Amino acid sequence: MRLILTPPDGARWWRVLRRTADSFAGPVDHGAVIVANESTDHAVLDWTGLVNGTAYFWKAWSWDGVRFTEHPAVTSTPQARLSSPGVDAQELVIQRLEASLANDVAVKRLKPASGKVPVLSAPFASQERIALPCVSVHLAEDAPVQRGIGETYLGIGDDEVDWQDGESWVSRVVLNIVGVSMNADERRALRQAIKRAVMGNLAVFEAAGVQQVNLSQTDDEVLDDGGKAAPLYMASATFECVVPAAAGAPSLGADITDVQLELVE
Repeated sequence: MRLILTPPDGARWWRVLRRTADSFAGPVDHGAVIVANESTDHAVLDWTGLVNGTAYFWKAWSWDGVRFTEHPAVTSTPQARLSSPGVDAQELVIQRLEASLANDVAVKRLKPASGKVPVLSAPFASQERIALPCVSVHLAEDAPVQRGIGETYLGIGDDEVDWQDGESWVSRVVLNIVGVSMNADERRALRQAIKRAVMGNLAVFEAAGVQQVNLSQTDDEVLDDGGKAAPLYMASATFECVVPAAAGAPSLGADITDVQLELVE
């Protein structure tokens, strides 16, 4: 709970106490929790010992150098509001690849024997009896690259995205995309299909908050396995982007509830 305090003129500092009932004994109350003492901060974060779903009362006294002035108590109930950390770049890329590759199969740019190109969320080598060709999208990195005061994020750049305030940062996400085939020609078609899927969904990525998308591609092969397996031809790609990672969905409200504590005469 974030307590927003508006002190009266002449106040040198203030003391804030907390109880589960509006039964404060005064500025010295041994049954109350001291949230702030001799404070001049206009915003105080109270979190120690709070239980979600329990109503609490806060009361402030301001000190003018001579005496304490009592101010009205306020009440609020903390609730857990942590939810999805924002858009999952890996999940979004998998969804868009599935749709784009299905279209490529439908128009016969890709002709898999199974009639589809599976898109996996883990390296294909970890899967048993997977039909080829297939594509895997594996998370290589998700790390903060931009942080703000109080972890409050206002957008990428100046005006690219209109994000609501929240407890968050900007993450750099790196995905390894690997298309696997058993022949070089199909590998080439798969490489082109992956690039086409990313380029064709740039507007979708931007609308979802996935920014600064970059794709680099290379070819890899496993040609000799001691005669025990057929050669594999891989179209490897590195997908990079930045995304806002929020601790709570804006529709659920702020993760830290603001409580206005007016210190008025």
